[in-house]
Amino acid sequence: MAALSVQTRTQIWRGLMRHWSNTREPVAVTKHVLYNPATNTGAVADTDNWQDTHGGNVALDTIGYNGTLSLEARTGLTLSQKGLLFAVNALARTGNIDLLRRVLGEVD
Repeated sequence: MAALSVQTRTQIWRGLMRHWSNTREPVAVTKHVLYNPATNTGAVADTDNWQDTHGGNVALDTIGYNGTLSLEARTGLTLSQKGLLFAVNALARTGNIDLLRRVLGEVD
């Protein structure tokens, strides 16, 4: 399965920001540490790239998921926030946008 498009990564980014804002959950990273669509970098891209590399039938596991995140994301996001980020990226990779919308609300 190929990595997600910038458009889908941007939808995830917006959905996560909206979700955390609606739940009033403090997030100790900037929005561009979470994802920067202009440069296609940040925790959303790191997560998707890691899932793309480690999701196949390969023995490659040279770096764990937490280690693939930037230092700012690794130390700024809570365990729960990292888990949601990982799960939402994985869900987006299935193409089940209806389920993704039920998790995050509107993702556009």
